[in-house]
Amino acid sequence: MNISFNQINNQEEVVMLNIEELKNFYLEHLWIKISEQDKKEAEGNTRYYANPTRRNYAYFNYLCHKLFRKWLKEYQEIESNNQLFPSENDLARIWQFINGSVVNICGKRLILIPSDATDLEGFEVQKEWVDVPNLAGDYYLPVRVDLETNYLHIWGFISRKNLQRRADYDEFEKLYIVDANDVIDDLETLWIALELSEEKGSVQHLSSLKESEAQALIQEYKKYMKTSPYSPRLYSPGLKCGLKWDFEQWCALLNNQQWLQQLTQEDNIMIDLGKWLNSQFDQAIELGWKLTSDLIRKPPQLVTLSTNVIKSFKRAKLVNFYIGSQQESVILVLEIEVQNNNKYQVLIQVHPSNGNPYLPINLSLTAIDLQSGESLQKITSGRDNLFIQLSPLLCDRGDKFRVELSLEGQSMSDNFCI
Repeated sequence: MNISFNQINNQEEVVMLNIEELKNFYLEHLWIKISEQDKKEAEGNTRYYANPTRRNYAYFNYLCHKLFRKWLKEYQEIESNNQLFPSENDLARIWQFINGSVVNICGKRLILIPSDATDLEGFEVQKEWVDVPNLAGDYYLPVRVDLETNYLHIWGFISRKNLQRRADYDEFEKLYIVDANDVIDDLETLWIALELSEEKGSVQHLSSLKESEAQALIQEYKKYMKTSPYSPRLYSPGLKCGLKWDFEQWCALLNNQQWLQQLTQEDNIMIDLGKWLNSQFDQAIELGWKLTSDLIRKPPQLVTLSTNVIKSFKRAKLVNFYIGSQQESVILVLEIEVQNNNKYQVLIQVHPSNGNPYLPINLSLTAIDLQSGESLQKITSGRDNLFIQLSPLLCDRGDKFRVELSLEGQSMSDNFCI
């Protein structure tokens, strides 16, 4: 069945229809409401993408992944997972490369493909979701993300087997183009298909890469991502690595769990506290660190163990967590002191924000030695805590450490060196 909006006489008539009329016209489709809190949460969980293009892809995918899984649980009583990735954060990182989200139910893998298209004439699936064995799905679901009416519009599905048979393949862009005529628009049929049939089809093995080749490619792809707003999937770094490049090498990287994690793992920026001591704050400002007085009306007095301080500098950073329908904001405060014995002392506190008198319960503040990977200190907030503070860190020049905040499974961290 062709489920283009052209069924409704013409496109101008579609504009005239409100969302309720569209829902009544497409009764067999799935419509999931997007709340303002959902959008805020998606923004918060994709804000670490420095590049707007990648952040936009991640934003759409986050909404699809979260709201579809929530709908499955509430309305179908089906528990789902992503299986492919060890955590939701790992899943989110792949969105800087390819568009699509993994949901596993009933022993089958669904791939949600979001877009902001205004028509239902077809959709595109990138080759990786079809031909990389570890990524390939059983069924592919196009999702229209409408932020004006605040709805996810899931308008059908197609099996991998049928996609390979019927879709047109764009060799240049490395993607499958699925026509709406080949999409099954009655989603009730999907639940039957999940229980009865095997529609994944055969998956061909990819050519193998040597470890040295993979590492060289990973580094080249990472260099590319630092300077380009686009996905590296069509970038050709092979000659720079001494390799004859082809797209299958990229697919081979994604097919290996270890290489995929290395590829998606961000190179953490090191904040140089030595620059703070020289009154150089450009890097700090870029990473969200501000004057303490900009975030806290009455700047805190951090408890110090030393009386022989030569000079010190203090900065603060707003940190947001999105827990269910609630946003929890706290302020991380860090001060570095220079002592007259060539030692350094680092003081770290967390304060409530948004006018809240107390910190959220079970907020953890941890300092980690980056050389050894060991936790130096950890403190967790209790009930009615006005603030929490680690004992002062006594450091030497060259020391490196991480400050990590976590709440309800979400975390943020910054790395520092002296």
